Amino acid sequence: MPNFSVCLLEVQLEPLSAAVLRGSKASFNCSTTLPPVVMTWRVNGRLELIIQETGVLNNTERFSARNLTTPGNYKWEFTISPVQRDDAGEVSCQVFGGTTNIATLSVQERGSVEIIGGNHTEKAGVQIEFECRAIGWFPKPNMSWSINGLSMGNCNSSSIAQGNLFNSNCSLKLTVVKNSSVQCFVSVPALNSMESSTIFLTVERGSVEIIGGNRTETKGVQIEFECRAIGWFPKPNMSWSINGLSMGNCNSSFIAQGNLFNSNCSLKLTVVKNSSVQCFVSVPALNSMESSTVFLTVVQESIRDQTILIAVTVSFSAAALLFLLIFGICFCCKRRKRKNKSTYKEEVRRAQLESHNRMPANVRGRDNHGHITDERDDVRDTDGEIWHTNTNKQQMPYEINNSIYMNYDLRKHRHATMV
Repeated sequence: MPNFSVCLLEVQLEPLSAAVLRGSKASFNCSTTLPPVVMTWRVNGRLELIIQETGVLNNTERFSARNLTTPGNYKWEFTISPVQRDDAGEVSCQVFGGTTNIATLSVQERGSVEIIGGNHTEKAGVQIEFECRAIGWFPKPNMSWSINGLSMGNCNSSSIAQGNLFNSNCSLKLTVVKNSSVQCFVSVPALNSMESSTIFLTVERGSVEIIGGNRTETKGVQIEFECRAIGWFPKPNMSWSINGLSMGNCNSSFIAQGNLFNSNCSLKLTVVKNSSVQCFVSVPALNSMESSTVFLTVVQESIRDQTILIAVTVSFSAAALLFLLIFGICFCCKRRKRKNKSTYKEEVRRAQLESHNRMPANVRGRDNHGHITDERDDVRDTDGEIWHTNTNKQQMPYEINNSIYMNYDLRKHRHATMV
């Protein structure tokens, strides 16, 4: 009778295939329609656990079982924790008197993932290449890219075995258009979610400039502004505005410089009033347009003429004043030099005249007609002083108040002149 009952047992094992990461937990369920007399669990042929009607005989640190029986369904859960690499292979459940059911266990490794070089800043239009590196994975990982959340599909990665693990590389080439987030994804079946690495690509904008800067012009004159955009990709859209009023897009000219474009755009207008002039440049990647601004100042013709006249008058007046100043300085210097050149005789004559004028009229002498000049004059120069002396003592009589006097002790004298 018991043998007949055993033959009616139905055994079911699930899951039939499992993939887990090394160090995690793997669980399998084995169920029957009747209470099992004996249930055994094996890993790669090794007997790890025995279950009887009375319960589990040999729970261990890594292998365990728990009863999940419900009415009409006798179920036991077999758990391996933590899973090791040598656990990979076959896991079997056998019920006494029934068939052996086998499941497959895959033990996998999660490594690291990195986009080499980190964040990038590049000019628009430049073609660049990103490289993603996955280290220490098992089995060979699947690798893919996304840009701004948009999947670029799987890439053909290259893998190198290192022991039981794999190192894989994957590259992505793209043309820089706008600021973007770039992600590299790596996955193996045991992962519930993919591992990823993210970097940010920043597009370096070109430059924009209105040539010549601010301007001052006469009212009614027609002038031309030129706007220059350097280092853009793709060809930028260029437009003008005056005092905030758009003048529309302009027909700009382009010159390719490598993968970038240099563009020029001009605007002609007649000067009417003070204005702000703006040049705008845009590409699809920009959230807001780049711009350059200059200011146009308008002056009246008469005011401008007066300004020129005043400037010319001031210039000539300053030149004339400078000439007169130089001439006056030269004249004064020349006059002083001529004055310093007065001769000794002039000094003597001036001194005699002053002495004669100071002498009272009643004591003034008469000319000595018998005066004989000295045969020599002694000249001495001492510390810049010039002295003239005479040694002749001969004197003629002189008359004062109709009386004649003779004085041989009188000497003729000379004035000393300091030079």
